[in-house]
Parts: sequence; C-alpha cells; structure tokens
Amino acid sequence: MTIASLTPAQVAALKARIWAGEFHRSVASQYGCSLPLVHKIAQGQRWAEIPWPDGSRGAIRESRMRAIMRARMKAHREGSESVSKSVTARVKAILEAAE
Repeated sequence: MTIASLTPAQVAALKARIWAGEFHRSVASQYGCSLPLVHKIAQGQRWAEIPWPDGSRGAIRESRMRAIMRARMKAHREGSESVSKSVTARVKAILEAAE
C-alpha cells in the first residue's frame, strides 16, 4: 500500500495502534504497508497532520515511546500472552473513544 492509498481514517487507526504499544511490524502487516512507512508515520515524516490519540501532531512523543517500552518490558516479564491482551484492550479503548 502506498502513502496515497492509506486513508486519513486508516492512518488515525494505525496511529492508535502504535500509541497503544503495538509493534510497527504488526501494524504494517495489518494495513498492508511497508515497515519503513510505519516508521515514518511514527516519526512524523508522513501523515503528520493526522493527530495522535492525545491530540498532538507530528512525531510520537518521546515520553510516550518510553512508556510503551516500559509497559512492554513489564508485560514481557509477566509473560508474552499479557502483552497481546493489554495492547488489544488499549487499541479497542482508543478506537471506541475516537468514534
């Protein structure tokens, strides 16, 4: 999928998944786009005009990335099943709030 073939709604959902802590590779495969494109979206180099779930624009906040990494490490220590459950729950909550 090219940049032009992603809709603003898809980019907003993609950003919600990144915000919730989903891995970039997983997000790329779900939306049928390249991993580098997902990285560029997260870094604010593409689709910067679409806001993150907190309303900010551009690159994802470094403080948010640190929080995601801490949550991933904690979930990893608790077992990999809890990682996918917690990410799924956060994505669902973010997407429901956006509707």
